[in-house]
Amino acid sequence: MATFAYRARDNTGRIVSGTLEADSDRTAVATLRDRGFMVTSLERQEKEAGPSQPISFFGGKINRQDVVLFTRQLATMVAAGLPLVTSLEVLSQQTSSRRLKEVIQSVRRGIEAGGTLSGEMAKHPKVFSELYVNTVRSGEVSGALDSIAEYLASYMEAEMDLSARIKTAATYPGVVIGASLTVGVVAIKFVLPTFVSLLVT
Repeated sequence: MATFAYRARDNTGRIVSGTLEADSDRTAVATLRDRGFMVTSLERQEKEAGPSQPISFFGGKINRQDVVLFTRQLATMVAAGLPLVTSLEVLSQQTSSRRLKEVIQSVRRGIEAGGTLSGEMAKHPKVFSELYVNTVRSGEVSGALDSIAEYLASYMEAEMDLSARIKTAATYPGVVIGASLTVGVVAIKFVLPTFVSLLVT
């Protein structure tokens, strides 16, 4: 059995902290979730005197696809029972977007200081829209952040796909008209003179 120090939020959103004994970090998280807590950080307490060590769960420009990937991965980690702070730290290291990494780390630091996930995301409106933030907030309130985040990622992907289809549909008439004009120019400039010369002769 090991001793773990934790920080979490209860059903009312109040920050709580304490220690508990468990066989592993995952067991500790599961126990806290059964008690109605949303874990934000978890640290194993060393037997020797000294600072505790964080648990290791895993050995530019922001585009919408980066945010979609981040959202889906966050949903997976939350569903697995990993604390938010740990999940955000891992995701900040995994993203290829330097700017998104900075934003994720900013959100993580805000949560460590006592903020909520939605509240910290709201500080970055250029990355997380009002709809995105409100959806995340509903997940926090309902205790279903994992499924809400998964839904949000799917919604964003569908929105991107629809946008791409609209652009393609808008471009298609232009392509047809352009091709028709090209054929017309070629006909007038080359085919018609040849045809006329044949008629004359």
